Amino acid sequence: MTAPHDPLPSRRLIICFDGTGNEIEQNESNILRLYKCLEHSDTQLVYYVPGVGTTDRARISGHWLEGFRELQGLVFGQGLEANVLSAFEFLCRNYREGDILYFFGYSRGAYTARVLAGFINQFGLVAPHELHLIRPAFRIYRSLTETDPRKAYADLRIQTQFFHMTHPPIRFLGLWDTVSSMIRLRLGAERWIQFGTHASVNENPSVQAVRHVLSIDERRRLFRPQFWEPGPFYGKRKGNAATAEDQDVKQVWFPGTHTDVAGSVSEAQAGLAKVSFVWMREELDALDTPLAFEEELYRRYMLGEPDTVTKEMDLDFVAPNPLSTLHDQLKKNWAWRALEHWPRRNADSSWPDQKSRPGWYRPRGQHRYIAEDADIHPAAFFRRREIKAYDPANLRRFDG
Repeated sequence: MTAPHDPLPSRRLIICFDGTGNEIEQNESNILRLYKCLEHSDTQLVYYVPGVGTTDRARISGHWLEGFRELQGLVFGQGLEANVLSAFEFLCRNYREGDILYFFGYSRGAYTARVLAGFINQFGLVAPHELHLIRPAFRIYRSLTETDPRKAYADLRIQTQFFHMTHPPIRFLGLWDTVSSMIRLRLGAERWIQFGTHASVNENPSVQAVRHVLSIDERRRLFRPQFWEPGPFYGKRKGNAATAEDQDVKQVWFPGTHTDVAGSVSEAQAGLAKVSFVWMREELDALDTPLAFEEELYRRYMLGEPDTVTKEMDLDFVAPNPLSTLHDQLKKNWAWRALEHWPRRNADSSWPDQKSRPGWYRPRGQHRYIAEDADIHPAAFFRRREIKAYDPANLRRFDG
């Protein structure tokens, strides 16, 4: 009689989605730093996805076309579907029962991570030999938030009958400043420019824990933060509400612009990004299923601790620094400033007391609204105490 096989040990499957236009050859974001610092092994598989709007053709064709493609990625979500399905394929080919899923993302990549989690919640993973059939299912999922969601849900349920499905829980979403969903044009509609979204990206019962870094100093209107809405965690797509637990969610505000908090700047100016990275690492270490890091590399690369390698190769990695330089794109780029004069409805402002006549206002670099009960990292108050000129309007009513 053949003895039953022992179950294989669980592994950690990690997806890292970079921000719009970010890739390995450019200034490194916290997503790429994370990818490099994590241990890569048979029990911890790590998959990196460059930012939407990144293509070889853009680099070959010149900077203006590269910038245009990055704008497509930011505003219209160009490339988002391909990035989601690339990561989805990796999971379908590698996932086995009991594996633990972790998704990370920055900017549009954070939104992409949430879309992947939402698609898994609504649809699930499939067998590798079924991957060539998945694109129509994803497009039905995308239509769930459009005009006739009932038909879309029915179509999606029909699709699931033809696949070998599994619905794994997602242990952790690590997000750096999620940029709000892309613009969808609706010709003939009352509002022909609308911010589109996907199902289960703001709340998702398949996600157990969320950590979200938010930028205090970002002021561009097209970089609205997309908050997570805490809810129950069922463990899988469907569950018994009586046995559900609360999601473990922390959304914390950090000093710096959208660029600063995730560090797509030069190494010499990445001190603010490393503050938020260290916080994310501490949150991961506190889990009952922490990730494995290359500790020597982490201390050198993220904490700025010199060692024999840095001395022999004359390398200089900065330490986390809440006093590091801010990179305000409104001051550097006239095009971003011009967009701030495009009128918006009062109801679209994040500030609850926004008033102007006749019901429209011009953002003009308005700071993001920070709620009274928000969690603000101590680094923000330290920076305000140490730098007299640092006094963001959204931080003034908070003591610290």
